[in-house]
Amino acid sequence: MTWEGSSENESQRVRQETLYRETGLTIDAVRQKLLRMKAKDEDFERKREVLIAGDTESLYLNSSDSLRNLERLSFDGKKILTVAGSGDFPLAMIDRGASEVHVLDISMPGCFFSELKIIAARELSYKEYEKMFGTITPWERDRREEEEYVAPIFDVEIYKKIKPFLSEQAALYFDTIFTPGYEDLSKIHLKQSWLGLIADTLKHETGFLRHRYTKPGFWNEEEQLPIAIRVPFLGDADRFEGLKKRINSVQWDVKQGDVKGIDLGNYDLIYLSNVGYDEVYPHTACRLIKRGARRIIISATSAPTMEQSKRGIGAVIDLGEGITAKVIGIDKSVFLSYTLDITKHEKS
Repeated sequence: MTWEGSSENESQRVRQETLYRETGLTIDAVRQKLLRMKAKDEDFERKREVLIAGDTESLYLNSSDSLRNLERLSFDGKKILTVAGSGDFPLAMIDRGASEVHVLDISMPGCFFSELKIIAARELSYKEYEKMFGTITPWERDRREEEEYVAPIFDVEIYKKIKPFLSEQAALYFDTIFTPGYEDLSKIHLKQSWLGLIADTLKHETGFLRHRYTKPGFWNEEEQLPIAIRVPFLGDADRFEGLKKRINSVQWDVKQGDVKGIDLGNYDLIYLSNVGYDEVYPHTACRLIKRGARRIIISATSAPTMEQSKRGIGAVIDLGEGITAKVIGIDKSVFLSYTLDITKHEKS
């Protein structure tokens, strides 16, 4: 199925609106959720606990998973189910040849941000996309010595170019957070730290957990990785143009919800990021494998049975009950990021 041309793009928008409504994400539901997000929470310790545990209101502006590790995989012709995260996961999979990418997440902001990024990649030029989500240059250049700086989550003027292509639910969300009274939902507080420019997670009441893209790679001062390496599909204009063409030939959608009632065996691969992973055992991944999932990819800052994983890429870790995790990527530029391929092998 192909979504080329204005009529196909309009059909995509209508389908996306219908899918949101079917899962309860109506216009009224979005308004009510925004009002709850706007309300100030004075209980700092409770908010801190929610942020650490993960919640449905946080907006991840940028991926902390290693997109370099995902470059090791081919998604050619595959039907994929992925969490939303920052919206970079579905783009990375489309870039690597997936034929269908279905985004599923309990986070309303995460769903809308994924929709926004896919449509932005389809409609904007390389330079426009980079400017919309990229480095906050004035502060990077002129304010490096300041302790803290407040910045918008993306370039609003460029956003106006793609707003007509968004679902009515996503457009309402983004329009609203940039209106007076909702500033805490549309701005991030950046500060200097040993990690460089990061979102001040615990201080910022709305729970923005990530930074915008930065040109130098600040995760590893020795490597100084450029954005092209950390976000492969932004490597150069030609690579980005290839991604744009693939978006026009792939079936994609975004759904708010969880995996209950979903036929997991209907997907060639499921990407969970670090959902349900306690740095010792990938509980959620193994549970979904037992429910019929064929193959699950996870990313985390540690790997189960560390002694086995130290053997490096290709190491196979026995998780019990016929389930194994193969180390397919170790990226030292994003803390220490392991990417694991989890499958179940039936006894012959």
